[in-house]
Amino acid sequence: MKKNIDIKSLVTKEVASLTPYSPDIVDVPIKIDAMEMPYLLSESLRGKVTDALNKAEINRYPDPDIRKVKEGLSALTGITTDRMIVGNGSDELIQLIFTACGGGGGKVLFPAPTFGMYKIIAVPLKMSAIAVPLKDDWSLDEGAFIEAIKKERPAITILANPNNPTGNYFGEETIRRILDTAEGVVVVDEAYYNFSKKTSLNLIDEYPNLIVLRTLSKIGMAGLRVGFMLGSKELMAEIGKIRLPYNINLLSQIAAEVILDNMAEVDRNVDKVIESRERLFKSMQSIPNITPYPSETNFILFRTEKEAGAIHRGLIEKGILIRNLSDNNKLKNCLRVTVGTEGENEAFIEALSGLV
Repeated sequence: MKKNIDIKSLVTKEVASLTPYSPDIVDVPIKIDAMEMPYLLSESLRGKVTDALNKAEINRYPDPDIRKVKEGLSALTGITTDRMIVGNGSDELIQLIFTACGGGGGKVLFPAPTFGMYKIIAVPLKMSAIAVPLKDDWSLDEGAFIEAIKKERPAITILANPNNPTGNYFGEETIRRILDTAEGVVVVDEAYYNFSKKTSLNLIDEYPNLIVLRTLSKIGMAGLRVGFMLGSKELMAEIGKIRLPYNINLLSQIAAEVILDNMAEVDRNVDKVIESRERLFKSMQSIPNITPYPSETNFILFRTEKEAGAIHRGLIEKGILIRNLSDNNKLKNCLRVTVGTEGENEAFIEALSGLV
């Protein structure tokens, strides 16, 4: 006889209370929901990656210090390798920061709406997740945010900048005032830095409690799962104590190393996305009954006068997948579209125009 056990009793109440982060899995020809780079690397560069991977000794563990990737990232950012940690995507890095600096009862403060993984990672660590609502135009309510820092004294303050899913950038002076106020760690998540060209990296020498997060996922390497954090040497050393050994697999290390040596091609693809974003935004502005919001990322958030779920389903029927965000009250009837190829963008505009 099968033993009768309440499975939820086997996990902590914090885990049992969570709703998992669930990307849409729909088999459609046009997938513009996940902020992926729409362009493959060139055949020539893919060939270089393949050649390097063919030499991989997969019977051996990968370099635990991820040295060659770090050297490539150092050349890219100008930050020395002893001031960075490389992780299995930004998600692992966020988990490391939260565990090291706030786990077991600390507080994490962030604006809302924002990247859902901040709360999902915080809750199982028994952290209090404190959300400060953005203004209706998605700008940061700086006064309320600063007051919340003073009142709550969070162990960690984290901002996606530019913000996901709203696409807007919180200015450097705002970040500076947050850093001047916060006693704990301040994390600026710059997952979309390449599309905004704006950064807080210039502040890390001035503020030893600042961490800047970056990722290779949005610029063409989502499948590799390589993210990195930058900060003071001392803070990276402390957080690095709990990084699991061999957290970046050998194949991802090799592929990232080759691509980091050929960033000019990646940058050209990023520039194409930025140009396409502006054209896509203008096309969306001409469609009645929707409101697209300006973006400094590789996606555009928009609100529709019709029920967003109906539009989302209608697009899927036309072979197009975007992200429906309406489960968040602040984002009622909001959807988010990733900037695709010109052909994908045109197909999206045509389909959307017929649904709104």
